[in-house]
Amino acid sequence: MGHSMPPGLPNHTWRPLAPGDAPAYQQLAQACAQADRVPAPQPAEHEEKFASDPEVFAHQTLGLFHDQGELRASVWITLDDSMQHEYRAFLDMQVAPALRGASPAPESFLLVWGEERTRQLCAGRAEFPFCVLRLDFYHQNQASLERYVAAGFAFALAEDEMRRDLSLPIATHVLPTGMIYRSWTAEVAPAFFSVYSQAFRERPGFPGWSAEMWCRNMTGHDEFCPDLSLLVSAGETDIGFAICAVENEQAEAGHIIQIGVVPAYRHQGVGNALLAEVMRRFKAADLRYATLEVNVNNPEALRVYQHNGFEQIKCHSSYRKTLSFELLPTWRP
Repeated sequence: MGHSMPPGLPNHTWRPLAPGDAPAYQQLAQACAQADRVPAPQPAEHEEKFASDPEVFAHQTLGLFHDQGELRASVWITLDDSMQHEYRAFLDMQVAPALRGASPAPESFLLVWGEERTRQLCAGRAEFPFCVLRLDFYHQNQASLERYVAAGFAFALAEDEMRRDLSLPIATHVLPTGMIYRSWTAEVAPAFFSVYSQAFRERPGFPGWSAEMWCRNMTGHDEFCPDLSLLVSAGETDIGFAICAVENEQAEAGHIIQIGVVPAYRHQGVGNALLAEVMRRFKAADLRYATLEVNVNNPEALRVYQHNGFEQIKCHSSYRKTLSFELLPTWRP
């Protein structure tokens, strides 16, 4: 599987990553996090990556190594076919702070190489004639953002990642009289979708998915927990919902994938009660934390979460580019 290569940097070599590069990869990640003033990743976050099949290293990674063995830049492509509405590829890029002003710029080449290689990996997939190439990251390095835009990526969203320690007291918010909770079942799935549509229809970027597509995207994965996902009903009217998952193998955190209340029932204590009930059920399931993401353009929701003890851990941004599988880019210094 061929690809274009950039002009070489003195005393550096490009090659695919290998399982033995895990310590160098972690060291580069630590250096980048420190320079970008974002939380440093833990070694455990990379363990799953470096346990990958050899074919992944050969075809989905590239590193720039100094002659003394130090990893100075890297890209790792992760393919994702779990969503019904689109095929995704994620570029995880790192460039050592000392090389960010280098010419030619390693970051610019990694963007081109990542796009080219993604096209090659995705070619022939009949179910999708396109792929959404994503850069999801925590830094706010302006030079990098400008390179993303120059490479054809567009800003998609920015979200605060929040966490709540469940060992702390949970407020005793309760539903107004006459309202009840129901857990997820196939029979009430349409009601969940209806409430989701009403709650999120006016939000920027509402995707307009069908019920089938939404159900598959929200619940069609191993982490989804039907017993912890709740529907709120007021008599015959369904008014609130929460879709929840357990987000890691250690089962330490319950993750709220989506939570919302229809507009007509907001500001009546339903959202606070639903959030508190989810946390109580997480705690009863021996989970240590509750986590969620909230778009930075949704300050009202942010205030609700902060009022209920959630704290911001970090903020991630996403830039995206839709690829059709027709033309391959070429390297330009």
